[in-house]
Amino acid sequence: MDAKSELTTCIKSGCPIIYITSQEESRVEANVGAVAKALNMGVRTWSLTNGFTALDGSAQESCPDPSAALSYCAQGGEKTIFILKDFHPFLDNNNPANVPVIRLARDIVSLNQLKSKCIVLVGPSLNLPKELESEVTFIEWPLPTEEEIKALLDRTIERGMTNWKSEEVKNNVKALQNGARDEVVRSALGLTLKEAENCFAKSLITKRTFDPATISQEKKQTISKDGLLEWIEPEGGLDQVGGLEVLKSWLKQRVKAFSKKAQSFGLPTPKGVAVVGLPGTGKSLCAKAAGIAWKMPVIRLDMGKLYGGLLGETESNLRRALKIAESSAPCILMLDEIDKGLGGNESSGGSTDGGTSQRVLGGLLTWMQEKKAPVFVFATLNKAEGLPPEVFRRGRFDDVFFVDLPTTAERTAIWNVHISKRERDASKFNVSSLVKQSDGYSGAEIEASFVDGMFDAFSADEEVTTEHILKAMETNVPLSKMASDKITAMREWAKGKAKLASLVESDSDHTRMDALEL
Repeated sequence: MDAKSELTTCIKSGCPIIYITSQEESRVEANVGAVAKALNMGVRTWSLTNGFTALDGSAQESCPDPSAALSYCAQGGEKTIFILKDFHPFLDNNNPANVPVIRLARDIVSLNQLKSKCIVLVGPSLNLPKELESEVTFIEWPLPTEEEIKALLDRTIERGMTNWKSEEVKNNVKALQNGARDEVVRSALGLTLKEAENCFAKSLITKRTFDPATISQEKKQTISKDGLLEWIEPEGGLDQVGGLEVLKSWLKQRVKAFSKKAQSFGLPTPKGVAVVGLPGTGKSLCAKAAGIAWKMPVIRLDMGKLYGGLLGETESNLRRALKIAESSAPCILMLDEIDKGLGGNESSGGSTDGGTSQRVLGGLLTWMQEKKAPVFVFATLNKAEGLPPEVFRRGRFDDVFFVDLPTTAERTAIWNVHISKRERDASKFNVSSLVKQSDGYSGAEIEASFVDGMFDAFSADEEVTTEHILKAMETNVPLSKMASDKITAMREWAKGKAKLASLVESDSDHTRMDALEL
């Protein structure tokens, strides 16, 4: 059931108060107005600044008090929908001044004073006191669909052909074929109608046409502005990732799995992969490189920034982030270090945060299980012991990989990658000595060692050599020595639960990894 149908059902069934979360007041108003017309009901809107007005802005009545606004709704005309804008600050029960407002809302519902009327609260986030949880029906209004974005583009073109003075712009827009128009529409998915309209306008000014690349660039900034999601700009591809051959092969095998040909073959759309391993071992790098290989955007969800102080805010943040990801599909959703955002659920039962972590975990797992949009979830974890086993169940992730410290062959590849990355000739370095000295180093620590050697060489006004790097490594203490117990625990966890992301080639590699028994 879509949001508009859900709203209709709620009003017809007599729900007294409906809470709609959306950044798009005007779009919600228009939809509520359409529902009201179909139900033969009137509509009045309220805001702190304008008081009550008709939907078209006429018949304005001043009402700067939230309690008075609720009383007006209770005493107002029959068969009316009252839209209260930005009412959520007055429902924060941490503010003692809001107690009368919350009490009045409860009285209005309990005394059945709304009968053939309905109050619709519209705000950007969910802020609902416990006193009203059982009285209010919640609807999260989705972002615009592809059809709505297309209609906006068509309206923009229709208006523009009348108002644009530039013949160049008119001719460029006329030249857009159906396929090109579809690409423009897809580039704007994940935005509100206003944001999409602004992106269209900027594209016309800078490119003299509707340019998908320009719109996508603006979209990246828009999606990243609230801090929940970050549009990653990956560099290089999977071949630039040293080692992890099994994981890279798995990712390369699924390059065409999102195509119509794969669907016709009967293949399901890949759901995601979980990669567990020490920090600096290339987990996040693989996610970014997969975006290049699959020609898909990589969107990073910062789990730590989901958590808000208001009741229901965290869950609302999660839903909003997942909706944006779905609207941007096909894409890779990178859940980086999800153990930090969801860890402790199993041991603490979520009691330390009022059960918020458990609700976030439950909401995320349900979405991963039931999502229809082609959003590939690439989850990275530094540890997995604190998460319940249902996180890794098939159907949510297609596979689980464990990334150990790099093998001898992988360290060789990693050294070559970082030497070449800084425009040096790897053949001029004694890579075998560097590989031997870096046993127990992660990929990030190898890169840092090369950079340290470059600093030493630069300060001595010399070109960097193997000796500079080896000298810099003499004082380094790798994580494998500082956290040996952690590594042992991770390897124990991975037994029978994860595939090894690397090829095991040498006896020393077998010695280090044979505990996995994969």
